[in-house]
Amino acid sequence: MSSVKTLRKNNWKDALQKAKREDRLLVMEFMASWSEPSKLMNPIVANTIAPDPKFRDKVDFCMLDVEEFKDLARSLRVEALPTFLLVKDYYVKKRVVGVDKDELRSSILEQLGEASSNNA
Repeated sequence: MSSVKTLRKNNWKDALQKAKREDRLLVMEFMASWSEPSKLMNPIVANTIAPDPKFRDKVDFCMLDVEEFKDLARSLRVEALPTFLLVKDYYVKKRVVGVDKDELRSSILEQLGEASSNNA
């Protein structure tokens, strides 16, 4: 079962390296504690999407607070919260913005090579 890890400046690069080394998709959620949409989406990701058995051993989930990662968020063009970046082999493969659990789930499945029609 996947869990959502909160990353800090001292360990976010480790998460990227681990995902690359283990050939996993990394879902990076840029969020903020003051953002109402982030507050809505965080429990959905943690309790519904991350634990999905389809993602076991294939996907790592992490959260990055834009207050701590202002420069990184700016360089990655994060303009709205929450923004989910789906990263594989150090490249952003897909971007999902806002509170849309179905879009997030289907985007993850798409990156894993599964048809979104399997998203029941």
